[in-house]
Amino acid sequence: MGVLALLPREGLGYAERMSALMWWLIPLGATFLAVCYAMYRGRPERPMEGQEGMQTLRAFQEAMNRPMPPELPLDDRQSPDTDEPRR
Repeated sequence: MGVLALLPREGLGYAERMSALMWWLIPLGATFLAVCYAMYRGRPERPMEGQEGMQTLRAFQEAMNRPMPPELPLDDRQSPDTDEPRR
């Protein structure tokens, strides 16, 4: 008997077939729109203009030329896991 016994003898009508189709098209359409949105939001930013790139490079070079702060003695350094000094 199987699955064919569960179907009506005259088959499914137009409304029943369209109902099933809509239940598949709505999630597929939503998934497609979500993928398109993710691709749009994840695209790389536009390339920098020449002057903007030079300003960024100049700021980087100035930061690299600044002197480093003095190194603390080993006893005064803080443990990386706590805010308390090492003992």
